[in-house]
This record gives sequence, C-alpha cells and structure tokens, in this order.
Amino acid sequence: MWLQAIFQKLLKQYKETGNIHPRPQFGSPEPKIKGEQLIDLIEIIETHNDATLAELCDLLEEKVQVRVSRATMGRLTQKLNYTVKKKLFTLRKNQVKKFKNSEWNFGQSSEISEYTTWFFWTN
Repeated sequence: MWLQAIFQKLLKQYKETGNIHPRPQFGSPEPKIKGEQLIDLIEIIETHNDATLAELCDLLEEKVQVRVSRATMGRLTQKLNYTVKKKLFTLRKNQVKKFKNSEWNFGQSSEISEYTTWFFWTN
C-alpha cells in the first residue's frame, strides 16, 4: 500500500519534471531585520541602554517601520552580544497614581508604611 503511494508520487514527479531526484527543501524564512536596519538597532540599543525588550521593539518600529516580537528582539540582542537588563526601579501605574496623590504626613496615613517598605525592598 505505501509502496504503491511512493511509486505513484515518483511517477507523477517524473511526468512533471522529467526526473525522480528529490525536490529541494525550503529553508527558513528571511530575517525581518538585516543590513542597515541592524545598524539602526545597534544605535537604538546603545542610546537606550536601559530599555526593555518591548520598548526596543517600539523604538525599532518607529525608526525602520518594521515590527518584531519581544522574542525576536531577545534573539537579536543575543546575536549582537548585547544584554538587555531590567530597570532597577520602576513603579506600576496604580502605584505611581497612589504615590502622586498620597500625602506625606507621616503620622496620618497608613499608606506611608506600604511605600517605605516597598521603596527599601531589594533582592
């Protein structure tokens, strides 16, 4: 049964191409970022050395009009031997809003203890 399928496939290929040699395999897709765009990416990484991968994706899209995923950006930075470190001190949006709206009267608000412990927390 499987032998008959292989024979039919080879016969069809012979009729179409004139030979029964294996067909060429397709390679991987072309990279999205190449040449001059890689140079632009290096400039972006060097000027924004504290940017996250997502921010680098946005900056690259602004400069060369090509959108890549965070995973692709991570692979590109690894190939270029750049490390993208996380920012050491960032506040979440709701924490920033609370921080801006809170009053700094130490005896009156219980929110102060949350912020003082959060600000001095380290790994």
